[in-house]
Amino acid sequence: MNGLYLGSMFWPLGERQQGKDESSRSVERNKYIAAKWSSDRGSNEVLKSIDKVSKVASPVLVIHGTEDEVIDFSHGLAIYERCPRAVEPLWVEGAGHNDIELYAQYLERLKQFISFELATS
Repeated sequence: MNGLYLGSMFWPLGERQQGKDESSRSVERNKYIAAKWSSDRGSNEVLKSIDKVSKVASPVLVIHGTEDEVIDFSHGLAIYERCPRAVEPLWVEGAGHNDIELYAQYLERLKQFISFELATS
């Protein structure tokens, strides 16, 4: 499996609410993920990255906030540990689930990964 995977989530058909601003939809989406995570615990349908990462043949950069309230930090660590071609991860101290891009080190690390680690692989 090759390609760029920037995380994904499945929104149940018919549950997206039109006319709401993006932040309202984001809050509702996170409530859905949290509820799904709570109800599924070991067999989460939304969070299948952990099952897929061992098949990824390209370099992988794992970025995760240490204060993520939706997907626990341990999930990001587990993905990193299972990834055969993981590069140095970025654990963003204090970042939550929807604010990680506000931290300067996020963009810097992403640029480094795309410009050097992907380019030389």
